Amino acid sequence: MLGSGLKTKLAVILLFFGYCGFSAYGVTQVQTEFKIKDLTLDESYVRDFLNAENELQGDYGKYRFHVYYRHPDSHLLTKRQLMEQHETELESLFWVESGSLRSWFRSFRKYIATSNNPVITESDLDTAEKFGKQVHTFLQNPLYAHWRDDVVLTENNIVKYSRISVVHHYLSNKSGKNGVEANKQVWEWAVF
Repeated sequence: MLGSGLKTKLAVILLFFGYCGFSAYGVTQVQTEFKIKDLTLDESYVRDFLNAENELQGDYGKYRFHVYYRHPDSHLLTKRQLMEQHETELESLFWVESGSLRSWFRSFRKYIATSNNPVITESDLDTAEKFGKQVHTFLQNPLYAHWRDDVVLTENNIVKYSRISVVHHYLSNKSGKNGVEANKQVWEWAVF
């Protein structure tokens, strides 16, 4: 027969594991979302910041993200075609908002193709210096000057870096499955 002290210890252990099991079950039944705002003081500057951010973005606002290119050989036709292909593929991703691509390179291609421009042939773009000179001329045009922040040129007007951007679909900013799927799709696309 069990002693009185052993019965008490066994009862405490069973009670403890019963309480842990009940608590774990209760946690799985929680339906409300965790919001950091609920943990801040009412008069906190953090609360003011979160309120301002919510006004600007909404609960699940749009998120513009940038894709950066390094351009060691951007003058090569194959590299430019690859950039064009990446832009098209990026735009076609499910979690990217349709029509949200902001691309200096797309505008540059249109600029090259315009008839009011002196004729630019492939031979005008076949070296890094020539390509960079054409990009520099493009950026100096007042119609395209807003792209200056998206292209980094060296002192010799060689394109060193550039960026394009798109908007994540608003559902992708939700916590949980949609956000995870959206980010997974973008990262899988970005690895090339």
